[in-house]
Amino acid sequence: MPVVKTIEQLRQELEAKVLEFAKLASYREKLQAELDAVDRRLSQLHGKVAPVAKRGRRGRKAVTQTAARDADAPKVKKKHKGKGRRGRKAKGGMNLLEAIKQVLANQPDGMRIRDIATAVKDNGYKSAAKDFYTIVATTMREPDVFTKIGRGLYKLA
Repeated sequence: MPVVKTIEQLRQELEAKVLEFAKLASYREKLQAELDAVDRRLSQLHGKVAPVAKRGRRGRKAVTQTAARDADAPKVKKKHKGKGRRGRKAKGGMNLLEAIKQVLANQPDGMRIRDIATAVKDNGYKSAAKDFYTIVATTMREPDVFTKIGRGLYKLA
Protein backbone atom coordinates (compact mmCIF):
# COMPACT_ATOMS: atom_id res chain seq x y z
CA MET A 1 0.00 0.00 0.00
CA PRO A 2 1.40 3.45 -0.89
CA VAL A 3 2.68 5.73 1.82
CA VAL A 4 0.27 8.59 2.43
CA LYS A 5 1.84 11.86 3.54
CA THR A 6 0.09 14.64 5.30
CA ILE A 7 -0.12 18.16 3.95
CA GLU A 8 2.32 19.31 6.62
CA GLN A 9 4.90 16.66 5.54
CA LEU A 10 4.52 17.68 1.91
CA ARG A 11 4.92 21.35 2.86
CA GLN A 12 8.14 20.54 4.76
CA GLU A 13 9.54 18.60 1.79
CA LEU A 14 8.71 21.50 -0.53
CA GLU A 15 10.42 24.00 1.78
CA ALA A 16 13.51 21.77 1.94
CA LYS A 17 13.64 21.57 -1.86
CA VAL A 18 13.24 25.34 -2.23
CA LEU A 19 16.01 25.91 0.30
CA GLU A 20 18.31 23.44 -1.47
CA PHE A 21 17.53 25.11 -4.81
CA ALA A 22 18.40 28.54 -3.40
CA LYS A 23 21.70 27.25 -2.00
CA LEU A 24 22.65 25.64 -5.32
CA ALA A 25 21.72 28.77 -7.28
CA SER A 26 23.85 30.88 -4.94
CA TYR A 27 26.75 28.43 -5.27
CA ARG A 28 26.40 28.54 -9.07
CA GLU A 29 26.50 32.33 -9.08
CA LYS A 30 29.65 32.26 -6.96
CA LEU A 31 31.33 29.79 -9.34
CA GLN A 32 30.23 31.85 -12.35
CA ALA A 33 31.82 34.95 -10.80
CA GLU A 34 35.07 32.99 -10.34
CA LEU A 35 34.93 31.81 -13.96
CA ASP A 36 34.37 35.39 -15.14
CA ALA A 37 37.41 36.49 -13.15
CA VAL A 38 39.50 33.72 -14.72
CA ASP A 39 38.28 34.75 -18.19
CA ARG A 40 39.22 38.37 -17.52
CA ARG A 41 42.70 37.32 -16.37
CA LEU A 42 43.15 35.10 -19.42
CA SER A 43 42.11 37.91 -21.75
CA GLN A 44 44.65 40.21 -20.08
CA LEU A 45 47.38 37.64 -20.64
CA HIS A 46 46.46 36.34 -24.08
CA GLY A 47 43.91 38.59 -25.72
CA LYS A 48 40.36 37.70 -26.64
CA VAL A 49 39.01 34.59 -24.89
CA ALA A 50 36.38 32.48 -26.57
CA PRO A 51 33.04 32.18 -24.80
CA VAL A 52 32.29 29.11 -22.74
CA ALA A 53 29.72 26.82 -24.33
CA LYS A 54 27.13 24.97 -22.28
CA ARG A 55 27.15 21.18 -22.58
CA GLY A 56 24.09 20.18 -20.62
CA ARG A 57 24.51 17.74 -17.74
CA ARG A 58 28.15 16.97 -18.38
CA GLY A 59 29.22 20.48 -17.51
CA ARG A 60 30.89 23.08 -19.66
CA LYS A 61 33.33 22.74 -22.48
CA ALA A 62 35.67 25.58 -23.31
CA VAL A 63 35.73 26.59 -26.95
CA THR A 64 39.20 27.21 -28.30
CA GLN A 65 40.03 30.50 -29.96
CA THR A 66 40.37 28.89 -33.37
CA ALA A 67 36.99 27.19 -32.98
CA ALA A 68 35.42 30.52 -32.03
CA ARG A 69 37.05 32.17 -35.05
CA ASP A 70 35.85 29.35 -37.31
CA ALA A 71 32.32 29.68 -35.94
CA ASP A 72 32.26 33.33 -37.01
CA ALA A 73 33.59 32.54 -40.49
CA PRO A 74 31.07 31.97 -43.30
CA LYS A 75 30.20 28.34 -43.92
CA VAL A 76 31.62 26.97 -47.18
CA LYS A 77 30.10 23.79 -48.49
CA LYS A 78 32.70 21.20 -49.41
CA LYS A 79 32.37 19.58 -52.80
CA HIS A 80 31.91 15.83 -52.78
CA LYS A 81 34.46 14.03 -54.89
CA GLY A 82 32.81 11.23 -56.80
CA LYS A 83 31.26 8.13 -55.30
CA GLY A 84 33.70 7.68 -52.45
CA ARG A 85 35.16 4.19 -52.11
CA ARG A 86 32.70 2.62 -54.53
CA GLY A 87 34.61 3.32 -57.75
CA ARG A 88 38.07 2.72 -56.31
CA LYS A 89 40.63 1.03 -58.49
CA ALA A 90 42.64 -1.87 -57.14
CA LYS A 91 46.38 -2.25 -57.64
CA GLY A 92 45.74 -4.39 -60.70
CA GLY A 93 44.01 -1.50 -62.44
CA MET A 94 40.39 -2.69 -62.31
CA ASN A 95 37.72 -2.15 -59.71
CA LEU A 96 35.77 -4.97 -58.09
CA LEU A 97 32.75 -4.56 -60.32
CA GLU A 98 34.88 -4.98 -63.45
CA ALA A 99 36.66 -7.98 -61.94
CA ILE A 100 33.35 -9.70 -61.13
CA LYS A 101 32.03 -8.99 -64.64
CA GLN A 102 35.18 -10.55 -66.08
CA VAL A 103 34.69 -13.70 -63.99
CA LEU A 104 30.96 -14.04 -64.77
CA ALA A 105 31.48 -13.44 -68.49
CA ASN A 106 32.84 -16.99 -68.74
CA GLN A 107 29.97 -18.51 -66.70
CA PRO A 108 26.60 -18.30 -68.52
CA ASP A 109 24.96 -20.57 -65.91
CA GLY A 110 25.97 -18.24 -63.07
CA MET A 111 28.07 -18.75 -59.95
CA ARG A 112 27.73 -18.65 -56.18
CA ILE A 113 29.06 -15.61 -54.33
CA ARG A 114 31.74 -17.59 -52.50
CA ASP A 115 32.99 -18.99 -55.83
CA ILE A 116 32.92 -15.51 -57.40
CA ALA A 117 34.99 -14.10 -54.53
CA THR A 118 37.55 -16.89 -54.90
CA ALA A 119 37.72 -16.53 -58.70
CA VAL A 120 38.13 -12.75 -58.49
CA LYS A 121 41.07 -13.12 -56.11
CA ASP A 122 42.56 -15.87 -58.29
CA ASN A 123 42.38 -13.53 -61.29
CA GLY A 124 44.67 -11.07 -59.47
CA TYR A 125 42.30 -8.70 -57.69
CA LYS A 126 44.01 -7.61 -54.49
CA SER A 127 42.03 -6.88 -51.34
CA ALA A 128 43.09 -6.53 -47.72
CA ALA A 129 39.51 -6.94 -46.51
CA LYS A 130 38.96 -9.35 -43.64
CA ASP A 131 35.58 -10.38 -45.03
CA PHE A 132 35.91 -10.17 -48.80
CA TYR A 133 32.79 -12.33 -49.27
CA THR A 134 30.57 -9.57 -47.80
CA ILE A 135 32.08 -6.98 -50.12
CA VAL A 136 31.43 -9.17 -53.14
CA ALA A 137 27.89 -9.94 -51.94
CA THR A 138 27.17 -6.23 -51.57
CA THR A 139 28.52 -5.54 -55.04
CA MET A 140 26.31 -8.28 -56.47
CA ARG A 141 23.20 -6.30 -55.46
CA GLU A 142 23.59 -4.04 -58.51
CA PRO A 143 20.30 -4.85 -60.33
CA ASP A 144 21.36 -3.36 -63.68
CA VAL A 145 24.53 -5.44 -63.80
CA PHE A 146 23.73 -8.78 -62.15
CA THR A 147 20.69 -11.03 -62.06
CA LYS A 148 19.87 -13.42 -59.25
CA ILE A 149 18.86 -16.72 -60.86
CA GLY A 150 18.54 -18.82 -57.74
CA ARG A 151 19.38 -19.00 -54.11
CA GLY A 152 22.93 -17.64 -53.98
CA LEU A 153 23.38 -17.89 -57.76
CA TYR A 154 24.10 -14.83 -59.84
CA LYS A 155 24.86 -14.15 -63.50
CA LEU A 156 25.43 -11.09 -65.66
CA ALA A 157 22.23 -9.24 -66.55
